Amino acid sequence: MPKERRSEFYEYNGYLDKFLNLTKGGARLVIIEGLRRMGKTSLLKVGLNEAGYPYLFVDARPKPRTDSEFLRRVESSVKEFAESNPEIMEETAKDLKNTRDVSVDFNPIWIRLDTTEGLRNLLISLNKVAHARSKTLILAIDEVQELRYLSELDIGELLSFIYDNLREIRLILTGSEVGLMYEILTSQQLKPRNSDRIILRPLTQDQATEFLRLGFQQNQLKEQPDISFINKAYEVLGGNIGWLATLGQKVVLGRRADDTLLNEMLQEYVETPANEVNKFLSDPLNQSDYDYYMAILRRLRDPAQFPDVIRAVQGAASISVTEDEVRRLIANLKRSGFVDEDKKGNYTIPDPVLREALGSRWQNLFKRPQPPKDEFESFLVKNSYDISDLKETFGTFWSPPGEWAIQKWIQQFPDASSWSWALRLLKATKTYYYSHAKIDDKLKVLHNYIPEEKRRSTYVTFLGPPQKRENQLAAEYNKVNNLKKSKGVEKITYLETALRSGTDVGPIVFLTDIIGSGKQVLDYYEMLVSNKSTGEIPSLPSEMSDRLRSLEKYCFAIVGTEEGVKRITDSKIFSEVKVADLLTDFDKAFSPQRTDIFENNKEREEAKRLVERIGTQLYPRVESKPAEDSPGPFGFGNSELLVVFHYNTPNNTLPILWKEGTVDNKTWHPILKRRE
Repeated sequence: MPKERRSEFYEYNGYLDKFLNLTKGGARLVIIEGLRRMGKTSLLKVGLNEAGYPYLFVDARPKPRTDSEFLRRVESSVKEFAESNPEIMEETAKDLKNTRDVSVDFNPIWIRLDTTEGLRNLLISLNKVAHARSKTLILAIDEVQELRYLSELDIGELLSFIYDNLREIRLILTGSEVGLMYEILTSQQLKPRNSDRIILRPLTQDQATEFLRLGFQQNQLKEQPDISFINKAYEVLGGNIGWLATLGQKVVLGRRADDTLLNEMLQEYVETPANEVNKFLSDPLNQSDYDYYMAILRRLRDPAQFPDVIRAVQGAASISVTEDEVRRLIANLKRSGFVDEDKKGNYTIPDPVLREALGSRWQNLFKRPQPPKDEFESFLVKNSYDISDLKETFGTFWSPPGEWAIQKWIQQFPDASSWSWALRLLKATKTYYYSHAKIDDKLKVLHNYIPEEKRRSTYVTFLGPPQKRENQLAAEYNKVNNLKKSKGVEKITYLETALRSGTDVGPIVFLTDIIGSGKQVLDYYEMLVSNKSTGEIPSLPSEMSDRLRSLEKYCFAIVGTEEGVKRITDSKIFSEVKVADLLTDFDKAFSPQRTDIFENNKEREEAKRLVERIGTQLYPRVESKPAEDSPGPFGFGNSELLVVFHYNTPNNTLPILWKEGTVDNKTWHPILKRRE
């Protein structure tokens, strides 16, 4: 996973220092380039956090299928920007009032980009506000080459417009497929000076040794692998920092370091670069040249000059191949990052794992593009990149789904139309996936809601069963906000001690991960103070309950719905009810405002009927209860949410994603199974 903090980042060759010097020195366009798995995203994220400028971070991976999908990603980035820069966003919202193609509201932040012109108007307004405040903003786009085929947005033209006209916005771009990235820039005569490029190179053997040694020390590995293992690792994996980091994790987890571990790693990961090549070869523009491309790649397992490559291709060709044709094929491989050329004219494959994959041992990994055998296979071929990306996204979930599990979940839906929207729905869930790092960021946002003068006397406690994750969230809250252990109430006994003490206490923060309907929060609090313990929820003694009622109390959640927050606020139990991310009607899976999941209203309504039919069998409504306080086919309280935490899926989320059960007499296999 990409790093975000300097303490986690391995600085070599002065890359981070150069990044900071360029950003602080006024560079208008900075390019971070390098081969796959060289740490570009880590450098970008750490550098942005260290530089201290307000920034918008947009991840262009996987390649957006439509302009609308890309605009939804930008909207998510703007919401994150608003959390860290509320004053700038509030003024921007005012400035954009009545502006065409873009709608922005503040408190809570809500943004809608109707067209790519709306994106341009948003950037113009941000630049205007930044200028008025004498601020510099950064727009960072990771893997920018993935945006080159959008139908309406000309990404090169937009970047050129920003560079020429929006002087308060600086651009930082990364790209693995370097040739394709520069094609975007040069099409608009937009190319940075050499001094404004950061080119990530492989680690030298000494750097690789230092990198692995530091990692082993940080993870407190008692028995350090000997130098012969590290040398062998470098021989097999080269200086690719991504592969070396993966190996280091395996050593730490397995507590062993030997040739067998290296071989196991190759077996596990050799498919990754092979699939990247297969994706390249499956492009309609490349399919007819499959034999020639494979001949070039297999020859380049060892460095070779152009005449050697020519002979290899001609040996694989049934017809004569010209030198110009071979040069074109090599150029395409270079543009896509599979082949490199040194100053002496030697062509090489820089990824050591790809070189291994091209050996005879793994020859079955490379598959000639074939016409799909059936409709579902055709669907998988068309969407293989998205499915692979989803596997990576949910890789930190407590039970991460592999590509096979994702395919199996999608295939439970009845036809090609439903497969498509089911995949889009799962992709939309990425926006609402809360990794460990994302939760830490949200806990910092919540802490800022407490007036500074009250923070020293604040206690943080869970709101729910002691075994639930909220209990751990209290400790995490203390950690990320640098609070002393004594100020974190992580067990009910600590809360009793705090209330019994004669010292000033308060405010007390009741922390939960999600506010859905709001019912669970109110029920838990009532059980806490009512002396009616259920066993699951402990109760306070009556004298403690009386004191708690009189104290200032906050209810904090990582994410919550408007309806749930209002319900808890209206109860007047808490002085403040705050969430880091407020969900509106737009965030509901079947909101008519959404265009990223369903292509039209007809598809939306048909999908909603199908999800209701499946969900009714998985998570049926309790007829004796009002809908907002009952299970239901669209989640508890029929919330229609797509929220997933790395440790669990809340029951407010669509049951088709998390609930195991029987549908039409067949087992339903959830993709993000809930821990009950």
